[in-house]
Amino acid sequence: MSAKDLSAPGAACALALLLLGACSRASDAPAQSEAAKDSARLARRIDPRCFALPLDRMAEPVLLEGEEPSYPLQALAAGAEGRVSAGCTITDEGRVVDCRILESDVPAIDASVLAALQRRIYCPATRDTWPVSVEKTFNFRFRLADDAPRRVSRAR
Repeated sequence: MSAKDLSAPGAACALALLLLGACSRASDAPAQSEAAKDSARLARRIDPRCFALPLDRMAEPVLLEGEEPSYPLQALAAGAEGRVSAGCTITDEGRVVDCRILESDVPAIDASVLAALQRRIYCPATRDTWPVSVEKTFNFRFRLADDAPRRVSRAR
């Protein structure tokens, strides 16, 4: 092919098509591995604050956001005290799912515990530096302060 042939509009178009064909042979490219797909998925869904933490070979989940369960007004008014134990799964993305009450002294507090846990955000646990889902048990003790009224009196 001479320089004269390359200057023709048809030749430039043919060269562009040839280059596009060489660069876009999807069938020749190796398929993306499952590990690479998982890695890309997790990178998009894990809270970016987690990437600032040191990468440990084995690590427990790290709480990023979330509050302790509130003491429900009905339980306060009744003077209820006790312990609540809940189990949840913290996913490989740091979300809290599948929470359930394992043991409870005061059922009036259970809903508050579950709601607070499900609003939490974690950096996921790691095994061999890879994010993994884990089961975690949470224990809470609800106790009225010594100077708190044991009963709420009715307004007159």
